[in-house]
Amino acid sequence: MYKRGMALQDSDFFLFLGSADSDSAKTRLRAIGASYRKKLLSSRVENWRTIIEMVKSPQNRGTLVQLTDSDYSTICIPNYADVAADLLDALSDRPHVIFVHEAVFLTDEQRNEAAVAAEDDDTEYIMAGALEDQEVWLRTTREEIFGTTQNDVRQRVNTMLRDRGLNVRPYRKNIDRAIMAGSFLDDHERHLLFRFYVPSGRLYAHEFDTLLGLFRDWLGQTGHAGIRQDSYSTKAGQVFEFFSAVGLPKGGIGVYLWNSQSSSRTAHPYRRAQ
Repeated sequence: MYKRGMALQDSDFFLFLGSADSDSAKTRLRAIGASYRKKLLSSRVENWRTIIEMVKSPQNRGTLVQLTDSDYSTICIPNYADVAADLLDALSDRPHVIFVHEAVFLTDEQRNEAAVAAEDDDTEYIMAGALEDQEVWLRTTREEIFGTTQNDVRQRVNTMLRDRGLNVRPYRKNIDRAIMAGSFLDDHERHLLFRFYVPSGRLYAHEFDTLLGLFRDWLGQTGHAGIRQDSYSTKAGQVFEFFSAVGLPKGGIGVYLWNSQSSSRTAHPYRRAQ
């Protein structure tokens, strides 16, 4: 079966962990003919082991994860310590994105600063019901929706995520998460190798463009003629992207460059780097 851009096999799938399976993400996958599976993290240790095997599967093209306050607490439970570490290790070697709400990921001080910067009052409206065709909405804080994450739990889990260099995306609203999930799937479909962001006014910002051009030429000279470079500007800076015609081997761009010295090395699914 032909799958646009992604060269997926019939047995290939994307994996959703937790509540990462937004309607928009599932619609995108259906549009390109890709299948998906979902597993819950609010489950026993045995299920986590099953999840780890699914993440490691050669048929897994990408994993989208939603971590909640409850998941943070579970990761810190002694009985889950080993499988939690194994799961994060498995994610670090595969294309993935991890969504964590700001109420869980950020400290109170960090969240307040972000709210001020976004001119937000740090509250949400939730629909409580309807009365005579009129919607009834309740004003509630994010803590009431997402729970209160203990600082030691937050610090411990965030350190585990950071030490493994995992692709964590904090979000404020569900629409933000949906947009980022769509971007992840688009990057996968276009075989994104890596992305650089250079802020405006940064020293040698213009020279960086030339350096990346030389790097692209070097890739072509070492047998990777299928590399495509693209870039675009934002108000805050310049974004540079590199794409491959075939994707990135398992282990990231370092393995990709190493393989340029020996075409006989085995290629594996790539790990997305940003």
